[in-house]
Amino acid sequence: MGKKKTIDKGVFIVILLLIFIGGIILLMRMLLSKSCPDGDFTITNKSPRVNELVTFSFVNANAKSWEWDYGDSSAVGTHSTETHIYFRPGSYTVRLRTNNSADCDKVAFVEVKNSETIHETKVEKVLPKPEIDGPKIAYAGAPVKFKETSGTAKSWEWFFSETGRVDSRDQNPIYTFKEPGLKKVTLIINGDSEIATFEIKINPKQIVSAPANTNTKVKPTIEPAVEKGPQINEEKFMSMLKKIADREITSDDFDKYINGYFSMSIKVNGKVFEFGSYLKRLGITGEYTVKSIKLKKDKNGYVNDIEITE
Repeated sequence: MGKKKTIDKGVFIVILLLIFIGGIILLMRMLLSKSCPDGDFTITNKSPRVNELVTFSFVNANAKSWEWDYGDSSAVGTHSTETHIYFRPGSYTVRLRTNNSADCDKVAFVEVKNSETIHETKVEKVLPKPEIDGPKIAYAGAPVKFKETSGTAKSWEWFFSETGRVDSRDQNPIYTFKEPGLKKVTLIINGDSEIATFEIKINPKQIVSAPANTNTKVKPTIEPAVEKGPQINEEKFMSMLKKIADREITSDDFDKYINGYFSMSIKVNGKVFEFGSYLKRLGITGEYTVKSIKLKKDKNGYVNDIEITE
């Protein structure tokens, strides 16, 4: 009668250990797969033009963190909805990583076109030109009405050079200037780079004289002193632009010279750009090619017009 075969105790322990480890790995994969949110992110325009704002969005209850890589070596976005501007034409791969896991990566592609024209089925589309109608002279503290008269615009962004942000989105806005001086009104239509500018002279607030033949003493109105902008010349301004490209300073260092007017329209080789967008492009590309610059200032010494030759 032969001996009964038995499994070695050590081999049995190894088999149990492998089964346990395999179960742990399987469980981790199942948990990881559940942590990745389903669906694709949305892009408002997969074929934008240079300098056109694009919005990326991914809203999902299972997404706890977001890392947007726009494919152009710019800073990573970390919110569920982000906006971005591409400064060069080309094909870009946009990658979204959620929950800090490479297994959750989602990818889409954006084709950026030149800003001059839009080609659709080989037909050149001419963009509408905005036109501004308004008075040439007004008074501080008095409402002023402006009109956009192109007849082709669907959206409007008005900048009245006092706040550094969009002041109105109406077609025909009414605005009250707070300070006297020569003001540049800027209008962008349809969210594009199509821009119109308009200059208006704002005189000091009118003072109503006291009525004649009255014993009432009227105190004279004292106009508050207007803060003057610090002095800066073309040479120093060019040096600051170079430092932006070298990432030695930020756009905030320009604030005191332009009174926060980052939305002003500037000309670069004859083309119109928003000053804030131009600074952002310099910081991203690091390419400084400025040959000359002309500055214009308002009566208080703040820079309100820039012309750059590269």
